[in-house]
Amino acid sequence: MKDLIGAMENLVWLTQLGLSVLVPPVCLTWFCSWLVNSKGASPLWYLLFLPLGLACGAMSFWKFCKMVMHKAKPKKDEKQRVYFNKHS
Repeated sequence: MKDLIGAMENLVWLTQLGLSVLVPPVCLTWFCSWLVNSKGASPLWYLLFLPLGLACGAMSFWKFCKMVMHKAKPKKDEKQRVYFNKHS
């Protein structure tokens, strides 16, 4: 049963990662297409919106990877000591 729960959690994380990476470029490309077709804007707007969407997807991927690496760190059993002379 524990394996099934772990597999379902991994499936949820994979789905979240896929949506987080895929949605920004698709939405910005759709918005640019709407802008060009209905408002008569220059098709050069694609050169701005497509890299912006890809950068947003890459940033989502990076944040997801940082979160996974943070969760994978082993927990320390000791409590953190408080030092009153430490000023940082």
